[in-house]
Amino acid sequence: VHPDYRGQGVASALTAEIGKIAKQQGFDKLYVFNPITQGVFEKLGWSVLQTVHATRRHKTRTYRRQCRR
Repeated sequence: VHPDYRGQGVASALTAEIGKIAKQQGFDKLYVFNPITQGVFEKLGWSVLQTVHATRRHKTRTYRRQCRR
């Protein structure tokens, strides 16, 4: 989400809609790779699968979440 629109529920709405579509398509899990924003996916109920430290200052995380019914 662009910095100008953070904190307005955009990420929550986007992930909810993606989860809905994924469930309709028969998927039961979603995965996301996020090199920029740390913490937002945890707040939205995603589980951290892996954290990779590219440098001392930069890390990326891979997250997973069950598709909601």
